[in-house]
Amino acid sequence: GKVETKQKGKVETKQSCVDLQNLSKMADKVDVETKKNEIFDEALGKDYISPLPLPLRLLAYAFLIFMAFTALYFFLIGISVLSDAFKLIAGTGAGEVFTGTTNPIAGLMIGVLATVLVQSSSTTTSIITVLVGDGLVPLETGIPMIMGANIGTSVTNTIVAFSLIGEGPLAYERGFSGATVHDMFNYLNVLVFLPLELIV
Repeated sequence: GKVETKQKGKVETKQSCVDLQNLSKMADKVDVETKKNEIFDEALGKDYISPLPLPLRLLAYAFLIFMAFTALYFFLIGISVLSDAFKLIAGTGAGEVFTGTTNPIAGLMIGVLATVLVQSSSTTTSIITVLVGDGLVPLETGIPMIMGANIGTSVTNTIVAFSLIGEGPLAYERGFSGATVHDMFNYLNVLVFLPLELIV
C-alpha cells in the first residue's frame, strides 16, 4: 500500500510539474501577445472617439468627414496651381527635365529620380498628371514616369522601416517586412505592365 501511495505521489508530482510548465508557456504567450498589442496601440495611437457618447461620436465622425473633403478641395487647388506653374516653366531647364524625353525607359528613370528627390510619389504623380493633361508630356511617356514614381517611393518606405530600429525588434521586423512587400509589389508591377505598354 505504501509503495502504491509513493508511486501515485510521484505521478501526481510529475503531472503538477507538467501543468506548471504548460501554465508558464501559456503565460509567456500571453505576455508576448500583450506586448504586441501594446506596440500596435502605440503605433496606431489611442482611440479617443469610441469611448464618447453616441451624439459626440457622430459629431466627431462628421467633423472628420468634413476635414477629409476640405483636404481634397485644397489638394485639387494645388493641382491647378501646379498646372499653371508647369505651363510657365515648360520652356526652362526645369520643365525640360520632364518634357525633354519621349523614351519610355528614360521616362521610367525620371519618375524614379524625381520621387527619390522629393520623397513623395503623390507629388511626382500629380506633376506628371498635370503635364500629360496640358500636353507637355505624351501619354506614352507619362505612364512609365508614373511607374517610376511607384518604384521611387520604395526608397521612402525603406527609410521609414529603418527608422523603426529604435522601437524594438518586433516593430522593426514588421516594418521592414511591410516595406519589402510594398517594394516587390511595385517592381512586379513594372516588370509586368511596362513591357505590355511598350508592346501595345
